[in-house]
Order: sequence, then C-alpha cells, then structure tokens
Amino acid sequence: DQSRCDEEEPHFYGIASDGVIGGSGEGLILVGEFGTVLSSKDSGSSWKPIECPYAGTLFGALVATTGEWFIFGLRGNIFSSSDQGKTWQALESHTEASLFSSARHEDGTITLVGSEGVLLHRDSASSSFSRIEVPGRPLLSAVLLMQDGREILIGQGGVRGVNIPSAEGNR
Repeated sequence: DQSRCDEEEPHFYGIASDGVIGGSGEGLILVGEFGTVLSSKDSGSSWKPIECPYAGTLFGALVATTGEWFIFGLRGNIFSSSDQGKTWQALESHTEASLFSSARHEDGTITLVGSEGVLLHRDSASSSFSRIEVPGRPLLSAVLLMQDGREILIGQGGVRGVNIPSAEGNR
C-alpha cells in the first residue's frame, strides 16, 4: 500500500503545495530525513524521488510565486531549484541554526524561521536572504502570514505578531 509510511523509512517533516507542478494545482513537495525530497503531480497518489545535494534533515519546503522551489532544514541549509528539482543551488542563510517553517507573500517575499530566534527574509526584488534579529533569540517553530501582511511567529515565548520591512516599506 503506497499510501502508508513504513517505520523503517526516513521520517517526513515538511510538505508544500505547488500549483506549478503538472499545471493542475495538485503538485506537492515532501521533505524529510537524509535529504529526502519527493514530488507528486497527483495530490499525493504517487511520489517521485528528487535527488538532493544535501544528506541532512530537511524540515520544510516552499514554492515561490515564480514557481521556484525552496527546501530548508538543519544547520541553516537552504537550497533552491528553478527547474522543479532537476538542479539545486545552495543559498547563504547567514546562520547555522536549523530552519523549521516558511511563509510566502503574494508579492513574492519569503520568510523562514528557526532555532535561536532566526528569521530570514527574502524580498521579492532580491535573490538572497537577510537575517532579522528577534529579541531574546527564542526558538521559532512556525510562521503564519496574516491577510493584513503581518507575520505571526510561534515558538518559545508564545505567539507574537511582527511587521517585516519590505522594499515597498512596512506591510
């Protein structure tokens, strides 16, 4: 049964939806231990392994508004692919802290969060991530984009809303 996960197989930690794969809006990217990356063009009915340049744990995936794929995880590793996982480029994260969650804005801006209060921001006009300091350096386990443009950070210390400056000014 392909719909079940075997306990002996690598664990999965993140999944992203991608309307670009297959053009139907049914595409998914799944990431996990040992650099595991799988893609599905049929809402998860079948999966295809994608070769990954990193053998460590990946905690998350995100598909940009441009269709570019991002995968991220342990030790601040971030990789991007503009060809649906055929080739990957390592990106500078400015941290060795693990990255756990992401948010994508309609304007193409991307936010990643992780341990040690790491918040990485990539403006839609940029090709690189910049690090924004979060006071107290709490572990950030998730980020959620609100309709008004604010981001909600979840982790040690509870829940907090933040406005992150963009090229257009504060959202």
